[in-house]
Amino acid sequence: MLHPHMKSMNTFTDVFDFVAFRLMNAGWLRMYSIGSKEYAMEWSNKGSGRAALIRPIVAEFGLGGGADVVSRFTRECQNGLESKEQGFRDSSRMFWLACLEELSLEFEEESWWTLVRIVQAGYGKSSVNSLPVGLAILRLDDTIHPHAGLGAQNS
Repeated sequence: MLHPHMKSMNTFTDVFDFVAFRLMNAGWLRMYSIGSKEYAMEWSNKGSGRAALIRPIVAEFGLGGGADVVSRFTRECQNGLESKEQGFRDSSRMFWLACLEELSLEFEEESWWTLVRIVQAGYGKSSVNSLPVGLAILRLDDTIHPHAGLGAQNS
């Protein structure tokens, strides 16, 4: 299902808008805006807490490694598979799936990687972003790379 005002998600900015809209609806963000080269997000306490819990999952399972890694991890979580090689922990899998469900992204595969990138980029880049609730203003081309197959970013 697409964001109400979008006909298709062809660029990273479209997917970012879709995910940020879901983050707003779930109460994770207080606001967001997208410019031609940057975006701004204001995280709520709830969203800051969820993101703080997602970051170790991203690190532990190497989800920052690309869309294919995130997709494989999520499908394995959804299928309840154990991978000794990856060292999956039930609590991490359950939390990841609960977050996707809370954001209504459990069936939005191309949005999973974007969520990971938003969580990664939204924290640790500056002192502003490290605040529990704060405004994050980041350059899209410095922090977010297009999902494979979505085409070029908007300029």
